[in-house]
Amino acid sequence: MKKDDFNAKYLERLLIAIVLIIAIGGTIGFYFAQDKLKNIAIETNTTLAKASKLMSDSNNPTTVGDPEIQSLAIKTVKMTYQPSNFQAEATKDIKRFGIESGITINSVELAPETAPPVLFNNIKAKKLLVSIGSPAPFAGLMKFIRATEANIPKMQVINLSLSNIRANNNSVTIEPITIEVYTN
Repeated sequence: MKKDDFNAKYLERLLIAIVLIIAIGGTIGFYFAQDKLKNIAIETNTTLAKASKLMSDSNNPTTVGDPEIQSLAIKTVKMTYQPSNFQAEATKDIKRFGIESGITINSVELAPETAPPVLFNNIKAKKLLVSIGSPAPFAGLMKFIRATEANIPKMQVINLSLSNIRANNNSVTIEPITIEVYTN
């Protein structure tokens, strides 16, 4: 009579060995991944610090000699509105988002401020008040907000107040929305 090659004790030991190999492999993999991420973070911080210093020292950050830093400067400029025409450009974008999302934009005005805060590397945040026609479809409002916040140059909804209309559950009444626009 032939003895079974796979008995319970053998399978138990095999399972324990596999679990140990997976645990040891995961630990080693985690260590190497953590080390790689740490090195990437250090390199990124160093590059950003150099870019920040060079960009603040230079009148025109896109003319900095280092190609990597120049690339960062160009990306920064593309992600913000130019201060000279930010209101007209942002208004054009906001009205386009309104049309695409099916809501009516009544007006876009500059919000009164004392001095716009400087966020990073001379990037300033300026606020616009956007008046939306009420009642507005809730789904259209969500589409408008998503389009606004996904826009490049960047802008962000920072104040929103709305209320439900009892007669129509799909529509809302909206107070003027405050949108923060970033300029360089």
